[in-house]
Amino acid sequence: MSVAGEPQLIVSTFPRSAFRQLLRTDQRTISQALIYRTNSYIGHFLLRDSHVRTHYDLTHYIQRDNVWEYMLDRLLSAVAESKSLLIIGVGLESGTISRAGVQLVAALESTVACDFLETYDIFSPDDIIPKDWAQSYETAIVLTDIVNTGTTVEPFLAELQRTANGRRVKVFSIAKMLNAPPTISGTPLLAGVETKRLYYKPTECPLCDIRQPAVHVSKAADFRTVVPQQLTPFDFWEMIWETKALRRGDVYAQAQRLLYRTDTVEITRRYGGWLSNIIRQRYSERFPKSRPDAICTVAETPGKAFASLVARALAVPVVVPVSRRDLARTGPSGLPGDTQSPFDQRAKVLVVDDGINKGDTFRLLINFCRTADVEFLGGMVLDNRLDAAATGDLEGLMGGRPLFALYTWSSKGL
Repeated sequence: MSVAGEPQLIVSTFPRSAFRQLLRTDQRTISQALIYRTNSYIGHFLLRDSHVRTHYDLTHYIQRDNVWEYMLDRLLSAVAESKSLLIIGVGLESGTISRAGVQLVAALESTVACDFLETYDIFSPDDIIPKDWAQSYETAIVLTDIVNTGTTVEPFLAELQRTANGRRVKVFSIAKMLNAPPTISGTPLLAGVETKRLYYKPTECPLCDIRQPAVHVSKAADFRTVVPQQLTPFDFWEMIWETKALRRGDVYAQAQRLLYRTDTVEITRRYGGWLSNIIRQRYSERFPKSRPDAICTVAETPGKAFASLVARALAVPVVVPVSRRDLARTGPSGLPGDTQSPFDQRAKVLVVDDGINKGDTFRLLINFCRTADVEFLGGMVLDNRLDAAATGDLEGLMGGRPLFALYTWSSKGL
């Protein structure tokens, strides 16, 4: 009995289909979450049977509520007819496989008797698959992180089929490459998302042909390697091509006309995750014991886009965008009369811009920071068109602190 005026607990059900619609679990959104919102590493990764260009952090990917709901819907559809289920987890990304397997068991445990066995590494199928599994389970499903050639999961599927005694055998991968096989050991490959990337045979690898620096992969952590040569010319121009970021004949705010320039906003939107990994690696190499208190950049869209990316990558709490008007009005006598220093006293500042063409804007940023009495940590840009001598001149203005670019053009700007 409820008493008048007391709050009442109302219990209702929310249809899962409506929940998924609220989360946006359509295929296009899920694919875009992989491309635009998932940490990735790009390079030239050599696996046992294939070479790949891109590695996505799938553990990070499936932590998103909408992604997992989408994957769970696909997995439940794959095993819908089963009253008992054996799940075999196989692959390098054990965090991805473990999360998916455990949550699948949790979703099924009230209606389906199921067990989840993980390999944690690639062992012989005999080490994990019970010989008499078909006596206890109607269906066995191999759960993996990503399929290139299918050779990693093939022996597990073959062993399950050999001992199936008429039971169902299936395979589900969180992701698959664009040219992954449609079947593995005669079993149709079910996948959550397609990466839109190809794997290459070791004997037919275009990355090998252009001598792209390579990383041998024997464990998942190897994918996280940033090689010293990155960004390579191929890395840089592939980013520009894929994001359609090459602009022609634009006039800059300082009245410069460039035959070509790059659209930093598009590049950071599409490749922000990967560039963040490179930013952290390069920064730690040059400033192993220092962290900036603030980042200073020019208050224009390209500069702010790259500065924001650097701030997120390095966990810098303050980004100070300075208008071109204030940069131009800062002289030997100090900051403009109507402008106060935006920095704390003796703040450690990293000067950041999206790119250096002639160096004029970067000089103005250095002058502004010096007049504001900051401590220079150095400078960072996405791309630099200056030669070593001209870059050294800018470093001299910062008291010899390093200025580094993620990519240095091999020829001067036109």
